[in-house]
Amino acid sequence: MKLTKRIMLCITCIVLASIVSLGAFAQAGNIGENIGIVYADTVINEPESQVETVETVLISTADELMALSSLVSTENKHFELTKDINWNDRTDKEAQWVPIGTYDNQFQGTFDGKGYSISGINIEMTTNFVGLFGNVGINGVVKNVDLDDTSISGGNYTGGIAGRNYGIIQNVNLVDPSITGKDYIGGIAGRNYGTIKNVTNGGIITGTYYVGGIVGFNHGLIENANNSGNIICTSGAVGGITGKNNLYESIGTIINCFNSGTVSGIGNKIGGIVGENVSGFILNCSNFNYVSASGISCTVGGIVGENNKGSIENCINAGKVEGKGASVEDNKYGYNKVGGIAGSDFGGLISKCQNSGEIVVNEGDEVSLGGIVGFNNSGI
Repeated sequence: MKLTKRIMLCITCIVLASIVSLGAFAQAGNIGENIGIVYADTVINEPESQVETVETVLISTADELMALSSLVSTENKHFELTKDINWNDRTDKEAQWVPIGTYDNQFQGTFDGKGYSISGINIEMTTNFVGLFGNVGINGVVKNVDLDDTSISGGNYTGGIAGRNYGIIQNVNLVDPSITGKDYIGGIAGRNYGTIKNVTNGGIITGTYYVGGIVGFNHGLIENANNSGNIICTSGAVGGITGKNNLYESIGTIINCFNSGTVSGIGNKIGGIVGENVSGFILNCSNFNYVSASGISCTVGGIVGENNKGSIENCINAGKVEGKGASVEDNKYGYNKVGGIAGSDFGGLISKCQNSGEIVVNEGDEVSLGGIVGFNNSGI
C-alpha cells in the first residue's frame, strides 16, 4: 500500500512539472525571429510513454511568413495561416522570398493555410529547387492554401508550391500564376515523389523539358488535379498534368485528372494529360483542349504523347490533336505520330478509352495517324 502511494506521488510530481514546463515554453513564444505565437501540445507515444511537443506557429503577416524560411529545423512543427497574406505588405520591401526547405534541410513540418490565400509573391532566381517551398520532405505536408497573383522564375525543379516534393500537397489552388524555368517545371511541383491531390492550376507554365500543368516529372501519386492554364515547352516531354509519369516504387499513378488548357511543345512526347508515360498508370483522365507538337518530327496524343509499357484506362480526349512537323527541311519531310489517345505506344495497355477530337497533320509529312493510337508497337 505504501509502495502504491509512493508511485502515485511520483506520477503526480512528473505531471505537475510537465505542466509548469509547457506553460513556460508557451510564454517564451516565438520560433525564429518574430514569426508568431507558439502553442505547445503534448502527445504521449506508446509504449515508451515519452512526451513530445508539437509546436503550432500562427502566421498572420508577410513578415512572419518570411521568417518561416529562415528556420533551421521544421520537423514536428505545425504552421497555420490566420488570415489572407499579401507579400507586398512586408516591412522590408527589398526583401526577396527564400524558398522554404533546401536540398539538405527539407521542410518536414505541416503548413496548413486553413483556406486562406497568399498573394503577390514574385520570385526571380536562377538556382534550382524554387517555389513557395524549395524541398518538401517525406514527413512534410502543405495543404489548404491558395496562391494568387504569383510569378515564379527559377532554374531546374521549379513549381508554384514546391520545387521538389516527397511529402503531401493537397487542397491547393494556383490562381492565374506565371511559372517559368528550365527542366522539371510544374504548376504545383517541379518533381513529385509523394502525393499531390485536390489541386488546381490556372496559369501559364513554361519550361524546356519535363513540363506539366501540375507536375513536371511525376514518380508518385497525382489525384483529382485540374489544369486550366496554358502549358508551353520549348522541347519535349510536356503534358497538361505532367511532362513525364514514371513508375517508382509501384506508384507512378495519375487518377481522376483533367486538362482544359492548351498544351504545346516541340518534338516528341506531347500529351493532353502526360507527355511520356513509362510503366505508369493513368486512370479516369480527360483532355478537353488543343494539343499540338511541332518540329521536324513529333509524337503527340490527346492523353499521352508516348506510352512505354504503361497503362491508360477509362480516359477521354475531346480536344484537337495536331502534329505540325516541319513540312520541308533540306528537302526532307518530318515523321509524325499522332493519335487521339496516344501518339505512340510501345508494349503498353490502352483500354476503355474514347476520342472525339479532331486529328490533324501537315500534308506531305510521313505520318502514323490514328483515332486512338498513331503508332503502335506490341501494345493495346
